[in-house]
Amino acid sequence: MKEEQNLAIGSVPKKLIMFALPLLLANLLQTFYSVVDMLVVGNVVGETGLAAISNASMISFIINSICIGVTMGGTVLIAQYKGADDKQAQVETAGTLCVISFVASLIVTIIGLCVYNPLFHVLNVPMASMQEACEYMKIICYGTIFVFGFNAICSIMKGFGDSKSPLYFITIATIINILKLPTSKMGFAP
Repeated sequence: MKEEQNLAIGSVPKKLIMFALPLLLANLLQTFYSVVDMLVVGNVVGETGLAAISNASMISFIINSICIGVTMGGTVLIAQYKGADDKQAQVETAGTLCVISFVASLIVTIIGLCVYNPLFHVLNVPMASMQEACEYMKIICYGTIFVFGFNAICSIMKGFGDSKSPLYFITIATIINILKLPTSKMGFAP
């Protein structure tokens, strides 16, 4: 956690813009990260891979929404306790957020693993894409703990007034994602 901002001192619009801009950029980078993944799948795996990811992304969106909802509450509480200068409550809230995020990630993982296959059948996922969609959902479900952990840490930072560190994390992840592109199959220079 690099930089804390006091949003109560100075120009409110300027402080809000300066706090929100890194969050906006982080969201744009996350979208770019997903576009790169779709580009790789479309060029390497083909249509069935894209169909698989498209169908699995609906469930993935629900998982991410639950994650963001759980961790966002921690951001608000930590920010309130920071504003009240209650250091003990800040530490307790951060710890509680981590525990709740861990437990929620386990519950969401278990539920996700139990429901994705029957849900894909209800959604009439094409049989040509079913195996890839199921394999992709297993990866999503097993990675849920990391998504919750990342969001919990970022929520804690944002609650303390640091909106830039989450942007740095996403920037590094996006760069790594781009660097791992299989250039030979996509027509890019090696």
